Amino acid sequence: MLKFRNENDFSLVERFKQNDDGSVSWWYQNSNGIIWDGFTRQHEVQVGTEQVQVGETDPQLDENGDVIVESQPIFEEQPVFETQTIDVWAILQAKIIADEITVEQKTAEEIEADVIAQFKTDRQAQLDSATVTTQAGNEYDADEKSITRMGFAIVAASAEADDFEILWSLADTGTGVMSAVSLGDLKEAQALAVQNMADIWAVE
Repeated sequence: MLKFRNENDFSLVERFKQNDDGSVSWWYQNSNGIIWDGFTRQHEVQVGTEQVQVGETDPQLDENGDVIVESQPIFEEQPVFETQTIDVWAILQAKIIADEITVEQKTAEEIEADVIAQFKTDRQAQLDSATVTTQAGNEYDADEKSITRMGFAIVAASAEADDFEILWSLADTGTGVMSAVSLGDLKEAQALAVQNMADIWAVE
């Protein structure tokens, strides 16, 4: 929702800046918003006036209480409004073309920061959805939380042989479905998951 008062000339906006998707952000004191292609607003515009009855006069009576002058309607002139659609985006573009508004572009530093932030987001998403498959054909979740859980389970069963069975929720089974896997298989899965995480983080 736009907070500034006049959308026809943007007189109260202090700053405009271009966004990656082509939209334009604006700032005014503690308010801000975004204008995009196709952004419109409904606006009430006075288009005239009309006479509206707002009451009536009291009737005049004679000494006998008989009506000698009927009550008369009282009219008042009131404004008439019409809802109009304002194409805020078109007005903004016209102001830009006429050099009446300056829209800031991103600096090289901001662009570089955006690229780095997106890279980190993509990398984390890749890690969060990672899986590994052991030689036994078991598919394990390989995100950071799962690697930690594997480590706890391996430590807890450290006194057991590698063929010791552990119930584990595998990546390719339904939620809550537990499968019997060997301790050795779990150790292999953790080693693969740690290596996979290292490979993901090694990408520059």
